[in-house]
Amino acid sequence: MIDTDKYEGHTEGEWEYDSATIHATAKGGNEIIAEYPCWNYNKDQFITKEEEANLRLMADAPLILAAYDKQVRWINDILFRLERMDEASTGQRLRFLLTVQEELEMMIE
Repeated sequence: MIDTDKYEGHTEGEWEYDSATIHATAKGGNEIIAEYPCWNYNKDQFITKEEEANLRLMADAPLILAAYDKQVRWINDILFRLERMDEASTGQRLRFLLTVQEELEMMIE
């Protein structure tokens, strides 16, 4: 399980990836999260595919974290409801599992 507490206080909101002629940046609002020079004067080359992929991943980090948190909350809710079904009938358990299956299918879509 990922410890999301270590991300507390990160720059909020959607981040963006911007590629310009001088720099490529991942920004959250006006704050630059990461930056690479697009043109390396010493090596006479543009930003590498790996550096660009890193920036795109950084720019998507808030979305990935939010999706992860949503999944963890959903799983914890299911586990909590399952614990309370110790005395439930077989029919009630089946209905619950069908509901969970429907919710999972909606999340996958």
